[in-house]
Amino acid sequence: MKTILQSGLVAFIMLLLPKTDYAQIAQLGSAANFAFFTSVGAFTNGGASQITGDICTNAGPLTGFPPGTIIGQIEVENAITVQAATDVAAAYKFFSTRTCGTVLVATLGGGQIITPGVYCIGTAIGLNGDLVLNAQNDPTALFIIQIDGALSTTTNSKVVLLNGACSENVFWQVNGAVEIGSMSQFKGSIIANGAISLLEGASLAGRGLTKAGAIDLHNNIASSLGQCASPLAIKLRKISASNMGKDNNVNWKSESECDGDFFELERSANAKNFAQIAQIPTQGKNIAYSYLDKLAPSGISYYRLKMNELSGKFTYSQIVAANLNTAGEYTFEVYPNPVIDILNLKILTKKGGSHIINILDITGKRIENIVINDDNTSIDMSALAQGVYFLIYNENNTRQTIKILKQ
Repeated sequence: MKTILQSGLVAFIMLLLPKTDYAQIAQLGSAANFAFFTSVGAFTNGGASQITGDICTNAGPLTGFPPGTIIGQIEVENAITVQAATDVAAAYKFFSTRTCGTVLVATLGGGQIITPGVYCIGTAIGLNGDLVLNAQNDPTALFIIQIDGALSTTTNSKVVLLNGACSENVFWQVNGAVEIGSMSQFKGSIIANGAISLLEGASLAGRGLTKAGAIDLHNNIASSLGQCASPLAIKLRKISASNMGKDNNVNWKSESECDGDFFELERSANAKNFAQIAQIPTQGKNIAYSYLDKLAPSGISYYRLKMNELSGKFTYSQIVAANLNTAGEYTFEVYPNPVIDILNLKILTKKGGSHIINILDITGKRIENIVINDDNTSIDMSALAQGVYFLIYNENNTRQTIKILKQ
């Protein structure tokens, strides 16, 4: 009787959920019903874990319920688990053989944003901080992350769903063990070839399925029913960037701005590290915007918009670029370069009067604005952190940029 009531409650909860494209989870077969499943391994729980969805092991003991609670079925070594083991193995093969679209080589997280696609990682990897999955207002958008090694997350790390992204459409194929760190918030279906452990207080919106390895829970909350992020209120129609003499011009047009708050225009020298250069309030209607970047360094500058709504949610536009060409003789020279503390600067063009030198970091953020009244001067850079900087000099219609290495 208890099992019938639990099954009825699960069905009722699923009716209350927003509509999801469940075609994306068809490859999981019968395993789509499980919050946790192991083909071969013990299943243990410590503490008051709360699980929504079925749990089972096809070969090994299952303990810890109670004190853990479950809305769903508990299955141990029966016909249902045998079929699930077959389906998990098939799902693992299916997701591992998807064609890689983007190779990821660094640690995941740190506010990193990825859009729909197939991502592959050739070694074990960690997730530190926030990893944002941006569906770009497409609730059917699919994310597949293939990891040829173990996956671990640090304490309080998060997988964040943005702009219509759904946990039902996020798949982590992991060729190794998975450890979700204490108080972490993880999203998506894990299909692993190793043990799955959720440390103290971690949560999972999705599934933990493994072909081989134990499952270990510690006061966790997990649900296989799915979780989706609402699409953002601001929708962008287009964005472009172009050079206009010694300046770069960035133009964009919104499609809708209901409940929008403001745009942040960001610039980068490498299309990876961005810094804000302007903030523009939204107008509440679909209009065209334009910003003239008068401090763009020579060479290629990359731009993107951070679109903020009143609720605090945000999303990013695509990245666009403009090339400021300053071919010709240098208008000033500096030495020594690399520099440790004092940088000497000599103006080679117009003599006399005041000259303005802007110092930018590698992201394009202005660090300092210096007015120089002599043709030869010194700049104290001892307080700046080690790294790459750009010195930009403007004189009439001439702009010159020199790359500085601070040691």
